[in-house]
Amino acid sequence: MRCGVQHQYTTGPLGPDASTRVERVPGARDIARLFQEPASSGRGALTVEGGITVVGAPGMGVTTLLARLSDLLERERAMPVARIELPVQGGDGGPDAFYRFLGALVDQARAGLLLSPRLRAPDGGALAAALADEPPWEGDEPAITPRGLERWIAQLAPGARRTGGVCLLVDGIDHAAATSWKAALVAALRFTFQSSVGVTPVYGAWSLFLDESLPGSNYFRNVTRPLFLSPLSPRERHALVDAGLPALSPAARARLDALVGGHPRLWHSALSAIAGALGSPEEAAALAEADVDALLERTLADDRAFVAAMLRAAPALAPRLRALRSTPGKASRALLASGLVDERDGVAVVPARIAALL
Repeated sequence: MRCGVQHQYTTGPLGPDASTRVERVPGARDIARLFQEPASSGRGALTVEGGITVVGAPGMGVTTLLARLSDLLERERAMPVARIELPVQGGDGGPDAFYRFLGALVDQARAGLLLSPRLRAPDGGALAAALADEPPWEGDEPAITPRGLERWIAQLAPGARRTGGVCLLVDGIDHAAATSWKAALVAALRFTFQSSVGVTPVYGAWSLFLDESLPGSNYFRNVTRPLFLSPLSPRERHALVDAGLPALSPAARARLDALVGGHPRLWHSALSAIAGALGSPEEAAALAEADVDALLERTLADDRAFVAAMLRAAPALAPRLRALRSTPGKASRALLASGLVDERDGVAVVPARIAALL
């Protein structure tokens, strides 16, 4: 399934200090529709069996989507929701780091759910009581074993069902992708949530989703319901330019589209570079294709570092991009979710600026 998308843009005036901000806001309602409607007799369940995985590369809008989904489920579905930002892993750290990673998940889940107004409703007492008990930590800091995670979620499930279900929005799961315990992490998540009733995890994932060599990696692809973010559409790109640089010449618009493709972060970079270099709308109207190339040289080092980091995190990505660079053709939804592939008349291509960075 592919998420429908909307976008919001805020822009500054043209000039040396101009800033053009591109904020991608995918449609959280597409995900909310996956949750069952409350039963006609009583509240019923609002869970998604196995969970959901939002597949999108860095800069594609996963974090913003989860924030919007949190507000939507709490406000319109009255569902207790916890947003979880898992820590970046500076080193491997062995089992202790693994337990702390799971501990951060449980600690933030508990803290977030305890803030939900639903716990003060008549049917929220059982969930509130389950959350009141301290999780089975390993040691003095929030750290938990896979077995402890499974027991804690099982403890929440009866109260969660009474409130209609709870949702855990888990961002940063890919921070474990370079560790030796990533397979153990996926196994723990699968064991805990595959048959959990009442607690729905929603993961933001990219490199772990792509890693088919990872034992148990089919948890994200086949057990959860994957939703794939997609590149900015031509209409959305035109809207971006109209919002920030409405006087931009047709030639410059066409060159931007060919160079950048549909990755929101790279559009942000390109539009910021152009807006910061222009002194007036008249200069934007006179911009030629060669001028666009020259202005974007300012962002080349940052863009190259950004794309290189993405390729390191997902080693299988570069060969697929190089193949498409040589022979445009079909691209999987996961490849399109990288934002580094564009679709033109139904054919997948690698935009010129991305091709130069490979």
